[in-house]
Amino acid sequence: MKKTLLLCLILILSFLMGCQKKYAMECEADHLYLMVGDHYSLEVYHPNNNPITYRDPKGLISISNEGFITALIPGTTTLYIEAKETQTIMIPIEVVESPAPLTVHFVDVGQADCIIAILPNEEVLMIDCGLDYESTMGNENYPSWTNIQAVLSEENIEVIDHLIITHNHSDHYYYVPEIMSNYTVRHVYSSGTVRYNSQYLAIMRAIENAGLSVEVVETGDFIIDEGPLTLQVVGTQIVEANDNMNYASVMTKLSYYDRSFLFTGDAGFDADDGEPIALASGIDLESDVLKVGHHGSSYSSGASFLQAVLPLYAVITTANITSTGHPHWGALNRLTAVNATILETKDYGTITFTTNGFTLTYETEK
Repeated sequence: MKKTLLLCLILILSFLMGCQKKYAMECEADHLYLMVGDHYSLEVYHPNNNPITYRDPKGLISISNEGFITALIPGTTTLYIEAKETQTIMIPIEVVESPAPLTVHFVDVGQADCIIAILPNEEVLMIDCGLDYESTMGNENYPSWTNIQAVLSEENIEVIDHLIITHNHSDHYYYVPEIMSNYTVRHVYSSGTVRYNSQYLAIMRAIENAGLSVEVVETGDFIIDEGPLTLQVVGTQIVEANDNMNYASVMTKLSYYDRSFLFTGDAGFDADDGEPIALASGIDLESDVLKVGHHGSSYSSGASFLQAVLPLYAVITTANITSTGHPHWGALNRLTAVNATILETKDYGTITFTTNGFTLTYETEK
């Protein structure tokens, strides 16, 4: 949709600058979708100070002198734009109710992962709930759990409908027992990879004690498929208990109308890793927001993967430590090469994105 809107605005500008009618007709064949109360800049309507006349037969939109369009009530109309000594261009416009918001919190848990999303269907999605051992030096003093609770409290969350454990490392699943003890969890998902250590067994016991079993997902599965709202697994695999757990990362794409988020766990671009699996899946990976794999390590965010994703924003979960070398300069350079705006939690704290499926904004804790 955002591409359709851009195309139409380009065609309008071309028309008003003297394009042939056939170009206007290409635009006429499509729709602009406006949401009630939203504004779209139409400064292109005033080239060279030419007088412009607007006509809206159904009165569903209003256009200010500054060149902004405002949707008034839902419905369908046709906007007639007439410039001096030019032909009239007709653009069908669908005016729709503003969709419910989608909010995605990238919680500051240091060099660990916890993502909390409040979905427009009023469900709650949590991806990982880890503890950053590196920055705490094993003392567990980093306020990871405090920050997780702060977001859950701020959003008045008591029920977590979907909990995804991307893979079996403590910086991704350490607080699962606390989540199970303090909140109602409806579904838990993982790749099905197992480990044989006390922490993994404690986490599985906490899930079992909550009356749940882990639901194993595979590449291509839809966890949510509700019209404009989808959550699809774009890459994962089962690995042996002694292999690299990062390779099993459950990678998911959350889409809502025209906006989307790609969550990667600790996946990277090694031949047997998650990025090649996602690329081979044939699923459209293009996303507005990328949760950068493995905290921006040297083998994350390969060039071919980034060309498929083309993120506007790249969120890296990091802490002020140097022992791991995250984020690596190579990954940062590759992200910069695709013009992604890089946001690190060590610099901004918790990072929150909000979208109605069309517009996209973000705010930071600091």
